[in-house]
Amino acid sequence: MKKMIQKASIVLFALFTLGASAQDQGNALDSSGEKKNAVAAYFGLPGFGVGYARKFTDHTALRVAGTFAGFKRDMNDIDVGDRKINASASWKFNKIDLLFDYTPFKESSFKLVAGLAYIYNGKTTVSAVAAEDETVTVGGITETIKKEDLGGVNALADWTGVAPYIATGFGRAVPKNNVGFGFELGGYFIGSPETSYQSYGLTTVGEDAGLVNVEEESKDFKDAVSKLKFMPSLMFHFTIKL
Repeated sequence: MKKMIQKASIVLFALFTLGASAQDQGNALDSSGEKKNAVAAYFGLPGFGVGYARKFTDHTALRVAGTFAGFKRDMNDIDVGDRKINASASWKFNKIDLLFDYTPFKESSFKLVAGLAYIYNGKTTVSAVAAEDETVTVGGITETIKKEDLGGVNALADWTGVAPYIATGFGRAVPKNNVGFGFELGGYFIGSPETSYQSYGLTTVGEDAGLVNVEEESKDFKDAVSKLKFMPSLMFHFTIKL
């Protein structure tokens, strides 16, 4: 959490510094007195954040934004086959966007959006341990193994890197009035993640002992997350002209 707050603070500082610099430059160059800069607050899927926008023409604008998302959930006494496990899952999707807005119609706020996102923390982690003692049979001998000795598994999928983004929606990056509201629907092409699947304790004994078949489980996990190559996005934004 501390590292996330530090990263968020750095992003916020960079965004507002860029916004202030661009505003001064815009005011100096724009003799018409039109305000061409705006700041925005974003919320929706995936997450929330802040951004800065610079209008270049009635139809084009450039945006920089930082957004953050994440959750963690603990689940106890889950039935998996003939055993119970305790599991913990977490997900983070923190990124910085550079986006280009094209508003084709002068009298409408309908827009097309394209750009790139740098995902600096896009990880899903899952861990699982036995919730109760288990009775296993190995070589014709039956014995009870304490849940503390059974061990567990840890799985990780990491989508950190650069991802293209496309979307469409309504709402100008720099509103005609002093404030504006809009939304955009699209998504990120995040590609296949880097994965790891580790076991510890007696989970490495294998299927013959009635425990986890680690090699098979690892392949199933990698195959499952490798299909998640697109992150959908539905973001609402509230903008203030500078």
